[in-house]
Amino acid sequence: MTNLECLATGSTGNCYILKVGSFQVILDAGCDFKKLTSKVNLNDVDFAFISHEHQDHSKHLKDLLLRGVKCIDGITNQETIKNEFKSKFGGFSQVLRIPIKHGKCNNSALIIKTDDEMVLYATDFTHSDYDLSKFKFTHIIVECNYVESMVADTTDIKVKRQINTHMGLEGLKIFLDKLDLSKCKEIDLIHMSQGFGNHILMGSSIYSRYHIKTGVCKQYGGIDFYGWK
Repeated sequence: MTNLECLATGSTGNCYILKVGSFQVILDAGCDFKKLTSKVNLNDVDFAFISHEHQDHSKHLKDLLLRGVKCIDGITNQETIKNEFKSKFGGFSQVLRIPIKHGKCNNSALIIKTDDEMVLYATDFTHSDYDLSKFKFTHIIVECNYVESMVADTTDIKVKRQINTHMGLEGLKIFLDKLDLSKCKEIDLIHMSQGFGNHILMGSSIYSRYHIKTGVCKQYGGIDFYGWK
């Protein structure tokens, strides 16, 4: 069974605790470190994954390393791991880091697998050149940053930069349409813009399109769910 706990999401900080069976992973470490350590015993963490160098994701990478947590990062090497799922990492049987596009910044998504579950984590990206259609994900944790109609007429340079380096709602539908969702049990939306996002619209839109339990992560922690009670 896979369970995601959101500690923080968005430009002010990102951090999630992913539990897959008896294994635990920290996904990004940009939230308050005391909040992180109050939610999880670092000695029980199989590894941490830091997607890219921006501080709202990587702020506490060094702190995790100093505390003895094994870390995978998408910062230092953009090459796809060629021996896919050949070696174990932590308690997981299969681990794959793949490059995804986030402007000029080195950034990676993560795929992890146990005997029963396969999870995709992808944030701060516009697209992936890697073919993900061959995987049967059971759980997808993916960026849904903005609603295209809310930024369509913008002339603000910062906003234009944001939409050119992040995944919007309509772009996410195109991305998900290309995946094999036949085994997917949950889709969680992360890194929503506070100015150009909409919890209800995003969550209900993804659920109504795919009829898969959909969660929308909240800025300071927690998840709102759509299509599930």
